[in-house]
Amino acid sequence: QPSSAETTTDALRLAHSLKSSGAMAGAMQLSQTAKAVEKRLHGEGAVLSVEETDTLRNAYAAYAALVRERGLVA
Repeated sequence: QPSSAETTTDALRLAHSLKSSGAMAGAMQLSQTAKAVEKRLHGEGAVLSVEETDTLRNAYAAYAALVRERGLVA
């Protein structure tokens, strides 16, 4: 079982990656959601809430569906 500090570090890395990758790919909802999560985690040092996890998951799913719809995935 990872410690809270390890979980927060992993969540920060994931949020940062999604923020940057989403922006580069034009997935602004994903990028902005990840940015807000990253900012909160830096400020509070907390772990992701269930709501934040669901929001990120849904934003990523919408982005992935759009990529598939446009035929950008082999």
